[in-house]
Amino acid sequence: MVIDARHATKTIDGLGRYIIELINGLSGLPTLPKIIILHTNDFPFDGISNINAFTFHLVNIKGGSPKQHMVLPFVIRKLKANVYFYPFIDPPFFSPARINIYAVHDLNHFFFSPYAATTSHLAIIMAKFFIYTSSIRYKKIVVFSEFVKQQLNNQIPFSRSKTITIYHGYTAFDNILMNDPLIDQSLMKEKFILYIGNNRPHKNLERLFKAFELLNQKLPEVKLIVAGNQIPRFFNIDEYITNSPAKDSFIRINKPSNSYLAFLYKHAELVAYPSLSEGFGFPLLEAWAFKAAIVTSNATCIPEIAGDAAEYFNPFDIVDISKSIQKVIENEDLKKQLITQGSVRLQNYNWSTSAAAHLQLFMDIHQN
Repeated sequence: MVIDARHATKTIDGLGRYIIELINGLSGLPTLPKIIILHTNDFPFDGISNINAFTFHLVNIKGGSPKQHMVLPFVIRKLKANVYFYPFIDPPFFSPARINIYAVHDLNHFFFSPYAATTSHLAIIMAKFFIYTSSIRYKKIVVFSEFVKQQLNNQIPFSRSKTITIYHGYTAFDNILMNDPLIDQSLMKEKFILYIGNNRPHKNLERLFKAFELLNQKLPEVKLIVAGNQIPRFFNIDEYITNSPAKDSFIRINKPSNSYLAFLYKHAELVAYPSLSEGFGFPLLEAWAFKAAIVTSNATCIPEIAGDAAEYFNPFDIVDISKSIQKVIENEDLKKQLITQGSVRLQNYNWSTSAAAHLQLFMDIHQN
């Protein structure tokens, strides 16, 4: 059995976090078959809790590289893999494993849309190509919400018998050093809304910013912290803030560490999650873990994941976004209710359960 972990690097993103947590979850299961982990030189071995539970095999080709289509078939044949699992939408075109499985996290790269995850038509065409062809060639498809399952099955009807939903778990950020010298401790004195994420079109940042400007007129003491990576080819966060009438109420934190993220979640007045399209939504779980209230979009999979543990808004309506945020800020009872419901909701998402479901899939399909 081979798990391709080449997308996991020392710069952890959502995909890398899923891969590492899956590996760690598998290592904690009572019975584990021989599993070979494919990795690059940039693999975060320090994030693996039990290295001895697996066999690691170096394939120093970045996940998604065109080279993988030529090299991986020979590697998999050499390893004599019966089951091969690739955790993203662009798996090797040919795999000599008897059973091949791949994962679709979302369809944000699938549609030509103003709020797709990319503005590149070539990237969307390539994503469509890989999702269509992989859905033919691969035996099973793992998705992470029922919304994505339905969306995928509607677009590719022959994928229906192949698609399995397995929910993610949450990362608790254990052993965080809250006295990290990079953390601006003065933020504890501020009343702030927290946005964590990048600036891809589907993240809907411009509407969040416009909604915050409306809020700022009523609650000028409230700040908006924007924490995450700015991708140069998309919406220009810094330029917008510079020209905003509420520019003094924005706080930018670029590429925060895990310790900084933990600090921000812990001290936020609430977490704003305005996304137009998601396949799961890690920030929802992280906010609940740190007892933060969530005000979020009512779009795509978000209500499925958040349930009754969030205040919802129409993500296309800046007035509704602003009013929903103000409602939670000014209603302490509502905020406490959302936090309590979030703690309950969080129990539905566990990495051990997720890993066990993955292993069951691998074993069932291998035996069949």
